[in-house]
Amino acid sequence: MKNDKKHFHVVYITDSGYLFPTTVSIKSAVKHAGNERVTIHVITIDVAEEEMSRLAELGCDTVDIDIIGLSNEMEDLGLLHPYVSKAALYKFRLGEIFSDLDRILYLDGDIILLPGYLSVFDHDVSDYYMGAVADMQAELMWDRIRYNGNDHYYNSGVLLLNLKRMRQNDCCAKLIEFKKTDRERFMDQDAINKIMGKETLGLPLEFNYMITNTAYYSKEEIADFYQRSIDEIDAIIEKPFVCHLTGGQKPWNNLLSYKKDIWWDNLNDEEMFQTVVNYCRSDSLREESLALGKTQDLVKKLSDRLESSNREIASLHLQIANLQEQITNLTHTVNYYKNRTVFGAVKRAMEKAKGE
Repeated sequence: MKNDKKHFHVVYITDSGYLFPTTVSIKSAVKHAGNERVTIHVITIDVAEEEMSRLAELGCDTVDIDIIGLSNEMEDLGLLHPYVSKAALYKFRLGEIFSDLDRILYLDGDIILLPGYLSVFDHDVSDYYMGAVADMQAELMWDRIRYNGNDHYYNSGVLLLNLKRMRQNDCCAKLIEFKKTDRERFMDQDAINKIMGKETLGLPLEFNYMITNTAYYSKEEIADFYQRSIDEIDAIIEKPFVCHLTGGQKPWNNLLSYKKDIWWDNLNDEEMFQTVVNYCRSDSLREESLALGKTQDLVKKLSDRLESSNREIASLHLQIANLQEQITNLTHTVNYYKNRTVFGAVKRAMEKAKGE
């Protein structure tokens, strides 16, 4: 590929609604880029100039921030998703937007980067549309393999894209055309798998550790799915290269969410304060309070039911003990009459023999 292998290109896509988490993700990418030369391109959809200026200040000596402001031309495509913005559909146009690049690393805004994430560029995607990590939950829980007919169904939150190959095969037009008729669950992921999934290089789990896998599956199941050892899975869970905060519960809308610490480590004091304030003002806190009240009621009902069950079990034990005693007595009675009958028969036989 024509890109300078010493110069890595990363891209985010965000609208104003996802600007804050995307900013935090960019900060983690800059923080853990080491001494590598990196350009982080940020495609902003209908974001104010002032906010774009703040994004441009996130770079450092070795990391440049390139802001590309666009208006939302994808508004009419697809249905609403509970926590994925339609801005994600601009993934379809990356080959056109970056016509001078052959490859680029796309990252979702709900991702935290850790040391080693740039080693994803060591994977050669020259013969593929992209490199991506298989989505275990989507495959097993939602049966997306059946839907797409590929060997794997890939998560579109981390994509090492071969832009050159995408342009050569007009993937942009194919993705958009497919999405016009697609009314399935995922905003962009189904289309990407359907059009490009058969020519995808599977990447190791550490390049897109999806935290919801841990919520739904055991380590043994995860290890079996990704063909890794338990020790390797433990190491990835503890410190992946890319931590993907998948699912609806995110650290910026739920202070108790899983892996929140890895996200909070990238906030300054002002961002931390604002996150807490936003959470306290949000519906999430009220909903969680209501859920807690319902949970407490349920626990009391279960406790009462358990106490009642314990009484029923104690009564059943007593009935069983009485039944066992009756069985013992009956056994003794049967044996008594059995022995008596045998003894009488023997006695009569002996007397008859004696008379003869």
